[in-house]
Amino acid sequence: MSIRICSRDDAGRLLPLLSPKLSRVPPFVAPQEADLGLLWDSGQALSRPVCAGGYSGGELKAAALFGVLPDSSGPRDFGLIRPGDGIIQWFACSDPAAGAELLDHCRAQLPAQTFVCPESGGLSRFGIFGTGMLPVSFTEETVVMLTNGLTVPDSEAWGHQERLWFRTEIHTDLPSLVPPPGLTAVRNTTGTLSSSLRLLDGTDLAGECRISQTTLFGRPYPGHVYIEWLGVGERHRNCGLGGKLLIEQLRWARENGATVCVLTTHSGRPAHRLYRRLGFTGVGAARTYCTS
Repeated sequence: MSIRICSRDDAGRLLPLLSPKLSRVPPFVAPQEADLGLLWDSGQALSRPVCAGGYSGGELKAAALFGVLPDSSGPRDFGLIRPGDGIIQWFACSDPAAGAELLDHCRAQLPAQTFVCPESGGLSRFGIFGTGMLPVSFTEETVVMLTNGLTVPDSEAWGHQERLWFRTEIHTDLPSLVPPPGLTAVRNTTGTLSSSLRLLDGTDLAGECRISQTTLFGRPYPGHVYIEWLGVGERHRNCGLGGKLLIEQLRWARENGATVCVLTTHSGRPAHRLYRRLGFTGVGAARTYCTS
């Protein structure tokens, strides 16, 4: 296999490499309608990003975009990724042997601490969940990761670096929020389907839920909203505030034209029980990999 630096002219070769994978990972879509230039240029957060491809018989068998996280960008991925760490921002292959060879090529030019497919990865443009982590159904890539010295990292604060994807149809009969005694609800609307809802205990923040219009390829995805954040202050936990905030945001989104809500959450989170109780179902998972 020959490895060479790729250019924008090579972008079309990604179609046969990515389409079979993305089309079988709901709610990803095959990228026929995508602007592949967006993916090709997605290394803006990296220092001197490099696109590389592994070719055999003139056919692209593996592709990756890699570089170093610069000092100016600050910590990423909940504190796991630090300035100076290596980043393989997206990675795809049709053959494990070709993927392993290209992965070795990338790692040879990167620091010892290297993350593969972090959340800032360009693959996020191909899915409505806004995460560039590697879908677990990318089986060829998973084999390459696990047999070439990479693992799924753990964080003391965030746990296993696996993201679960949830989805629900938004019902039409959701009740309006009635703030608990002593709390005040404040909504800040930033767009047609984007808003922040806070519950205040005086001037203290008791809880917040942020919801936004879902996008695909940088454009609004019709009828879909995304839960950006749901959090409750420590003094107000175990009182049902999280559920009240989420239900009110779903009601508001439905009232403004949304019919589907999606979200992502790290595995092992207690909030999974709340999501499932409110009708969310799991539709997939994705992971970050890291050199040990």
